[in-house]
Amino acid sequence: MTTAIKTKRQRAKTSGELLEENRPFCYYVSPDEHEKGKGFRVLVVFEDQPGFFRTGGKGIEPWYWGPTFRDAEEACRRKNERLGLSDADALRIVCSSMFPPRQIPVGREEVRPQ
Repeated sequence: MTTAIKTKRQRAKTSGELLEENRPFCYYVSPDEHEKGKGFRVLVVFEDQPGFFRTGGKGIEPWYWGPTFRDAEEACRRKNERLGLSDADALRIVCSSMFPPRQIPVGREEVRPQ
């Protein structure tokens, strides 16, 4: 018989909290985030944080790049470059948001794989 180990699910962190942690991030554009007449809404992706944050909200205007997806990708690349990120660095951050490290229960502690 196996016993399931229950872990307490933590509240998702806000983008502000992740910035305060100095968590690495990059900008990203997705073809799914196009708004007619505006362009492609800019997304912010944090390393090892599942998902992404849309720019704007709570009274702040969102960022849009474009008008074409190619233009938006180029603007994104330049903005990431200003952050000191290569294309490979940005890709690594984006991939880490899709496949974040798992917490593996070991005994009563959780260990993060290296």
